[in-house]
Amino acid sequence: MISIALYVISTTRATANMERHLTSFLEAPNEKWLSAAYELESPLYYLVLSLFVFKTSEWKLHRLSFLKRLLVLTHARQESSSPVDKLSVTNPLEYKIYKPNLLLWALVDMAHTWLKTAVSDATPSSDVCSVWLDWLRHNDQTVLGACEKMLTSYQEEFLPVESFGEFCDAAGILSEVGSPDDFIQSVLQT
Repeated sequence: MISIALYVISTTRATANMERHLTSFLEAPNEKWLSAAYELESPLYYLVLSLFVFKTSEWKLHRLSFLKRLLVLTHARQESSSPVDKLSVTNPLEYKIYKPNLLLWALVDMAHTWLKTAVSDATPSSDVCSVWLDWLRHNDQTVLGACEKMLTSYQEEFLPVESFGEFCDAAGILSEVGSPDDFIQSVLQT
């Protein structure tokens, strides 16, 4: 699926357009996060799009922004199936409610880290897809090894997690987040 998406993006020369949309999404003020949670091109869409547009260094720079928006999206959709202007409850919900979207975030994070090794910071933004696609085509064993590593991490480190703090620890972002409870509380109050 990754190869197909990379091929389509490369051949249609849509990278610049996607990059503009992704930048606009990331620059959107906090007030728009709730409405974005109900749009077709929601934070889930942009999270997956980042895999095809961002270099790993760009992902690391913005990954907490994606995490924050996924927390808001999950909370808002749990509260109401139709768009809301403001969250009526800003206390964090049970971890199991956030878990599916956090697991997706973790998979995208692992893919950026372990599958995009050929895409360096020196790679021009317009060439990210073609460089990654070419690397995937010629490095079967490395890709298989990375996928096995991702699966093992998913099964052994992420699936057993039972709290947001444990998730942050498994994802290696505890130092960036600080106190997980304070982090999620502040995100929901913005």
